[in-house]
Amino acid sequence: MVPGFWNYEDDEELGPDEVFKNDDLPRKGHQELHLKQEIRQYARYMVWELPLLSKLAKPFTPPAAEQLLRFRYTTYMGEKHPSESKVVVDFSPSKVPDLTSIQRSKLIKLAGARYNPSTDIIKISCESFDTAAQNKRYLGDLVEQLLTHARDPTDTFEDVPFDFRHHNAKPFHEFPEEWKLTPDRASELAQRRAVHRELADVQPPIDGRLYIPGGPEQRAAEAEKAEHVEREQMAVMEPARFTEREREMLAIRSGARENVDKMMTVLDRKARRATRRDIYVKKAVAMAQRKEAAKAAEAAREIVV
Repeated sequence: MVPGFWNYEDDEELGPDEVFKNDDLPRKGHQELHLKQEIRQYARYMVWELPLLSKLAKPFTPPAAEQLLRFRYTTYMGEKHPSESKVVVDFSPSKVPDLTSIQRSKLIKLAGARYNPSTDIIKISCESFDTAAQNKRYLGDLVEQLLTHARDPTDTFEDVPFDFRHHNAKPFHEFPEEWKLTPDRASELAQRRAVHRELADVQPPIDGRLYIPGGPEQRAAEAEKAEHVEREQMAVMEPARFTEREREMLAIRSGARENVDKMMTVLDRKARRATRRDIYVKKAVAMAQRKEAAKAAEAAREIVV
């Protein structure tokens, strides 16, 4: 029997591998098919198995006073990641029992940059090992060694000063008392909003174009143009309301307005385009500026000499 992928365990019932004849999905297609199968598998978990987990639910109990260490893990929901085995432990030196003030100060000095003076917490992380359990065990042993050295009376580190240069304290701003929303302030704001709503219903919105030179004439021209456009559209939609002469005049006016709009568009494009004279003027100005700069530099050199 020819050894193949499907019979690598010497299963004689499977037989040899078939010859590939370009009649199968490519690698990308198999990856997409595998993804669909995985999604359906998790969908089945959600429907049939997740409801059963409610039987195993336990009420949350906060950690006791003697549980000082807080371990934090990182998970990527089944996906492989280099940081998946990382474990972080933190604890507060002031909450460690059976520590004198000198021993607590020594523990802080031993922790070094891992101590945060603002929160009074020592934080240590480890990802040197392959599994999270190994990293957690290493951190537990490390914390035990730190406490053992802190309790050692041989050297109390009293001559070593605290060094908190690694910590940059973030400023904390208190919310101003006068900005807080009190019941009186809330009622005052509600009254002001009610007055603004009444004014908005009574007074129309202010048109700023009416207060600039030529603004009223422009608004009048726009209103007249809108009226003509409305009549032209009505002549197309309801021709029975207009005579033949009126329809002809409206069609002529509509064509003339469209031609004017096209001409204005073309003129606007030409006005934005730089002419040959503008290019020559820019070059002449740049050349004159370079000559003046050269003369100023030459004069400065002569003064220095």
